[in-house]
Amino acid sequence: MSKFKSMTRALGVSLAFVVASCVVGNPDASQKVPGNLAERNRTHTDLSYNPPGHSVATRKLDLYLPAGETPKPVIVWVHGGGWTVGDKTERDENGVQRGALKSILAQVPRGIAVASINYRLSGEATFPAPVQDVKLAVRWLKANAATYKLDPNKVILAGESAGGHLAALAAVSQDLFELSVAGWPNSSVAGVVDIVGPTDLNAFFQHSPYRFYAGHLLGCPVVNGAHQCTQADLQNASVTNYIDHRDPPVYMAYGDADPVVAHQAQGRLPAEQWALAKGKTLQESEVVLYDLVEGGQHDLAPQSSPDVEEEDRKTYNFAAMQQFLDAVAPR
Repeated sequence: MSKFKSMTRALGVSLAFVVASCVVGNPDASQKVPGNLAERNRTHTDLSYNPPGHSVATRKLDLYLPAGETPKPVIVWVHGGGWTVGDKTERDENGVQRGALKSILAQVPRGIAVASINYRLSGEATFPAPVQDVKLAVRWLKANAATYKLDPNKVILAGESAGGHLAALAAVSQDLFELSVAGWPNSSVAGVVDIVGPTDLNAFFQHSPYRFYAGHLLGCPVVNGAHQCTQADLQNASVTNYIDHRDPPVYMAYGDADPVVAHQAQGRLPAEQWALAKGKTLQESEVVLYDLVEGGQHDLAPQSSPDVEEEDRKTYNFAAMQQFLDAVAPR
């Protein structure tokens, strides 16, 4: 496993999180997500992030704010669920909060706000509706930063699975998939956290046993029980279609035994593409952090497998992710 070392590099922000190799590797016990994370009370619930004149009921977010009066960085959390199901609270049928949101909420007492959002699912509206919603949430938070004591220059997009795809796509697609809102800031962000998100939907559609989720997202026609999606439509919704030198720093976490999102096509290759677009190889990059979890499957979220002992759970490198957050959005 790679060991951490301190370095600083100026790229509009000062990046001090850098590791000996940008390939993070498996966390040891001290770098895993802490067990039994306490839930953080939502400061504001069901805030509408609709622009003036819009009334889409789905566009709501829960805002978790740290103590203190100084403007805080904010993570915009995008839940997973195959673009088809899921909710900003990430609660199961018994009301228990599970999933990666728990590790994101662990940042609140560290001085980072969290906005967990709902967005239009595929049963309500097909692509590009969900990425439009993610971008609107970012813009709404910037437009209302003074009200909630947020720093509009320190917004981070983060998500898991389908949410990771939407977070990364919103970050790299620049001024595309935007709704016109007079007076609102743009949707640019300081960084991205992508946990097991499918980044190349052509590869996902060809090889994943869960390709039908992409079909639902795009609203592809169904013939003989199977979605018929064109390469052009899949490419248009792929993160890899938009990566270039303007993109923000990114932390990507994937499992090498993931049966849903293949780590090589969806994680390693896009990470290499992202790093090269920023001017370095993946091994040399200080702004693209790739975390490959040995034995990790699609569920890298902490606290989400109650039948597995804590020490045996396969999770991403929590320490590396926190260092990344601190580097791209220092408090």
